Amino acid sequence: MQLSLTLMAWFHPHPLQAQVIPDGTTLTEVGSCGPSCVIQGGTARGDVLFHSFEDFNVNQGQQVRFNNELAIESIFARVTGGHASHLDGVLGVNGATDLFLLNPNGILFGPNARLDIGGSLVATTAE
Repeated sequence: MQLSLTLMAWFHPHPLQAQVIPDGTTLTEVGSCGPSCVIQGGTARGDVLFHSFEDFNVNQGQQVRFNNELAIESIFARVTGGHASHLDGVLGVNGATDLFLLNPNGILFGPNARLDIGGSLVATTAE
């Protein structure tokens, strides 16, 4: 029985826990991620805010929100770890901010993925 449970967890295509982990290159702060996860800080340049993550996944039933100031027009969130991002919950920003999500390893949207973004979303695998 233990072997089958181990194999099921190993073959599971989505992360089993929320994974929103900063990579330390920006001033990004992430509180403990449960049903709701808030991303704060980052590195601002004028009306653009930069975040950088080792892992960025939003699981079913989870909400991840960038808690940006309303004066921010664009958020660039790059993922530098070696894994694709799985989005299957709610991803949001404050106000009419545009969100650019960059992950060269891929971005997968699940059937439960929802956006709470007043601006545009650009999801790209560009480096």
